[in-house]
Amino acid sequence: MPNRRFGRLSSCRIGMAQAQTSATLRGVSGGLRGGRPNDAEQDLMCGRFSLDTTLEELSGRLAPWLTRIDDPWLEHYAPRVQIRPGEPVLVLYREHGQERLGHMLWGLRPGWVKDPSEGPRPFNARAESLSEKASFRGPWRHHRCLLPASAFLEKGEKVERRDGRPFWLAGLWDRWLGPDGSELDSCCIITTRPNQLLRSLHDRMPVVIPDGLEQVWLEPGDHNHRKALEPVLEPWDESGWRRDGERQLPLF
Repeated sequence: MPNRRFGRLSSCRIGMAQAQTSATLRGVSGGLRGGRPNDAEQDLMCGRFSLDTTLEELSGRLAPWLTRIDDPWLEHYAPRVQIRPGEPVLVLYREHGQERLGHMLWGLRPGWVKDPSEGPRPFNARAESLSEKASFRGPWRHHRCLLPASAFLEKGEKVERRDGRPFWLAGLWDRWLGPDGSELDSCCIITTRPNQLLRSLHDRMPVVIPDGLEQVWLEPGDHNHRKALEPVLEPWDESGWRRDGERQLPLF
């Protein structure tokens, strides 16, 4: 029996053991390859991030958007120190005029592809070319999203807020519809040029959306609305952030 609503039906399993969850989702999505990216993908940022916030803090952070529908996955929530492409991720997105939480595969499968198990599955999208690339053009117009994170990881270093609070990674999402009625929701993270803090670490960094701009970011809007969003795609102010190179993590 095909999974008709990947994003919602899988949500209650996200907080279980990561290996079991990933295997279940790969089976549900028709044998899509998840987990380890190919060699070309490994050079990109952001390729790993964390959401190891406590349930209490995460619930407080997401309170404006939580509903009873979210109870199953909240009951099974477990902090995740290292989230990889191909794995399910928690996403705040807007659909049918309503903001909601759900889980999607990290690695964008455009809705227009014939077979989501073939072809590239980008987990990053460059801010400078969102309106140009076929895979990103539609989602940039209509399907922007936010991924809660507590840190992102690069070359053995952990980048996080000094106050330890979670933050929003800017993303795009899309939905693939199969001929049998099955559905697959997937997403990617938008990157931009590095700020002063990260310039010596990598030539890209994830776009971070400031608190309070969630609704503005998620609203589809028109061309003028998207133009107004362009400043948040620029390198963000590094004050209030830190690089922690003492807790080395195997990134690749």
